[in-house]
Amino acid sequence: MENFLAVLYLKRTLARLGVVRADLFPTRAILTWKENNNPVDPAKLIAWIGEQGEKAKLKPPAALEVRLDQSLSIAQGLDTVCKKLEPLL
Repeated sequence: MENFLAVLYLKRTLARLGVVRADLFPTRAILTWKENNNPVDPAKLIAWIGEQGEKAKLKPPAALEVRLDQSLSIAQGLDTVCKKLEPLL
């Protein structure tokens, strides 16, 4: 049940960010927007990526890769990603 709730929280967060696709892997999440239609303020996104260091990077043409903490459970990892993304809303 914990994983299910974490996925719902992630879906809600990604929908608010305008993400159209999320690919989840054990070590990272790749979030994709439609090209030329990213509702996230570019200045905010660049500043946020700078704060994340090696844990986040842009991938062309319209994607963001976020590294996951493998020491956390699935639910905790998804929850952490959502909380990290909230400043972009």
